[in-house]
Amino acid sequence: LSVALLHRPDTKGLDLPSFAQNFPDKFVDSQVFRQVREEATVVPEGSRMPIIISRDYTASDLEPEHRLWYFREDLGINLHHWHWHLVYPFEAGDRSIVNKDRRGELFYYMHQQVVARYNLERFSNNLARVVRFNNLREPIAEGYFPKMDSLVSSRAWPPRFEDTRLSDLNR
Repeated sequence: LSVALLHRPDTKGLDLPSFAQNFPDKFVDSQVFRQVREEATVVPEGSRMPIIISRDYTASDLEPEHRLWYFREDLGINLHHWHWHLVYPFEAGDRSIVNKDRRGELFYYMHQQVVARYNLERFSNNLARVVRFNNLREPIAEGYFPKMDSLVSSRAWPPRFEDTRLSDLNR
């Protein structure tokens, strides 16, 4: 729907709501929404307290790589990436939406800029440049536990354990 609204001539000027506004549960733990509802409905006006989300919600001080949680989970950079793929979608019924001039060049440029900024953040946190992931058969050394779930389907996003190898899913 977002791709269609963005590319149709009759909806060009329409202000598209942010992905974070449409799907806040993709960015914040559902426990926070329970607290918000409680504050809004149970606690009387004037005595409500702010809801604080831990600064290292999905990270810890145990792993050096976790120093970069703030960049990897930043709303701004993730929303930029999402919007870029709306403007330049992978597929569409109307091929003119996909076959844009210099699309491939812009794809690599945008992603190269994000990786360049990520490397700058790594240097600022006394970490080495990001290691390229060229061999899709090699395991991914670092694990990741998003601590997120879907309010709609009541399913948790699965973790990626240390030394996980990419594989096809047989559902």
